[in-house]
Amino acid sequence: MRNILVIKHGAFGDFMQAMGCLQAIRHHHPHHHITLMTTKPFEALARASGTVDNVYIDSRPKWYRLGAWAALKRWLNVQNFTFVYDLQNSERTAFYLTLFKDRPQWSGIAKGASHAVPDDGARKSKHVFQALVDQLAVAGITPVSVDTLEWIEADTSGLDVPPRYALVVAGCSAKHLAKRWPHERYAEVCGWFAARGVTPVLLGTKDEADVTAAIKTACPVALDLTGRTTLMQIAVLARGAVCAIGNDTGPIHMIAPTGCKTLGLYPAFSNPQRHGPLGAHVRTIQQKTMADISTGQVFIELEKMIA
Repeated sequence: MRNILVIKHGAFGDFMQAMGCLQAIRHHHPHHHITLMTTKPFEALARASGTVDNVYIDSRPKWYRLGAWAALKRWLNVQNFTFVYDLQNSERTAFYLTLFKDRPQWSGIAKGASHAVPDDGARKSKHVFQALVDQLAVAGITPVSVDTLEWIEADTSGLDVPPRYALVVAGCSAKHLAKRWPHERYAEVCGWFAARGVTPVLLGTKDEADVTAAIKTACPVALDLTGRTTLMQIAVLARGAVCAIGNDTGPIHMIAPTGCKTLGLYPAFSNPQRHGPLGAHVRTIQQKTMADISTGQVFIELEKMIA
């Protein structure tokens, strides 16, 4: 049995876009031991997916923390990895190749990689998922498909969601407030849903409670599940939703792959052609700023989605 290492850090959306790659690697190495090097937020999801046998939490030490680097080097060299798939392809993870005494086969942008891919403009112009698909093809892994998350199971009975509903993801990280569409317009969208017999279901974390509370005040019929759902429950809810709308934020990347009709809203600095959610029924609207996206534009797209 060979020991395989897969490296994937990044934000939640980045991780979700690599799920299909993890599935393909597992299929390619059905009897080998696969370890995923990632960060703590993704551990439970990775284990539940059945794609890996072990998860190693990378503390990503600062360059000056020599002791931590020495420990990482020791760990890498005692695992007897024969093949490494670097799905992160950052300067940091490419550097990890130099920490091995006996270099394993390596898929990624690292110099000296046995299955190297160029770190050039062509790769960076593609959707992140397509770039990873091309990378794995060089390593002999085909096909690679979007993970539709059918393996996810969660009990949503306690959420009291009505039969006909739409998911609304109005928040996003406080670090990226410029990615938020004004909550007043989300409230208008919720009213639009309600007028058509569709209950708007508000999703978000406790950090976004001010946004969802304002929407709930403006549209009392909305069901506010802020802080009440797990990521797994969001995927299950997405399967039964009429559609979903949201900003460029993590939950949208959990919703779209399930096949839920999804509308993503983007400012100019966030590129949906490269980082947009994966899924069979995804639409996007992009303007210079989020404030430039009108409710009229959104209603046109939503009409197509719920027709």
